Amino acid sequence: MAWADICRDETWQGRWVALDGCAYNDAGEATAGLVVDYDDNLAELCARLSAERRKSCSVVFCPPAESAA
Repeated sequence: MAWADICRDETWQGRWVALDGCAYNDAGEATAGLVVDYDDNLAELCARLSAERRKSCSVVFCPPAESAA
């Protein structure tokens, strides 16, 4: 799923999103990936990812709708 599409989905707006199988741009920013988990609380999301042994995910903040780009 493209990052722009993720940012348009109300499910993830204003939350931390864990992406797996990411594509990256030249700046090293995730531009697409599979959403595997999300949470309002970064520490809780990271704890779950660690417990699930998901070590290759990128965790990014999906901005609220009014600031989504």
